[in-house]
Amino acid sequence: YGDMVNAIYPTDYKFLQQANVGFKIAGNLWFDAGFFRSPVSVEDFSNRTNYSSTYTYTRYFEPVLMSGAKLGWEAKNIRFTAFFADRTFAIGNTTNTLPSIGANLKIYGGKYWLFGANGMYSRVANVTGTAPRTYANAYLATNRKHVDVLAYANYANMQNKTMLSGVLNIRYKISPKLSLF
Repeated sequence: YGDMVNAIYPTDYKFLQQANVGFKIAGNLWFDAGFFRSPVSVEDFSNRTNYSSTYTYTRYFEPVLMSGAKLGWEAKNIRFTAFFADRTFAIGNTTNTLPSIGANLKIYGGKYWLFGANGMYSRVANVTGTAPRTYANAYLATNRKHVDVLAYANYANMQNKTMLSGVLNIRYKISPKLSLF
């Protein structure tokens, strides 16, 4: 509830953020299909899962929600996912009915470190036909007892316009329910 849901999520889906089914193909290989939150950013519009607590302008190039399928592989310290979206839903009730493809990679460095990289390519409809849209980001995060640090860089290109952004976010945890950014 609140104005963020009304501003960000598509009207028809503002109460639905995930609905999917999945199964194990073999070993550490999984297949999921359904309706997903975007897998290509550390900036999430859902406040409870937004690790960065900010939204960069570049984030507006990637979808908030998508429907499609994901193929994921996990090992002890690595997680890789490739996805195909038959439709994506972005800010301002914008629906892209053209397919998108992408991938994300997470590498866990022991107990405290995480490195990730995400990318997505799609075509979007516009008044003159369609145009390519590319979004990518990389991030490094550490989570300690009293301090969390997240650094990331975003790249987006759409209709010959390039956007770059970067964020360094430091959170000091005073208690489990109180933090300073």
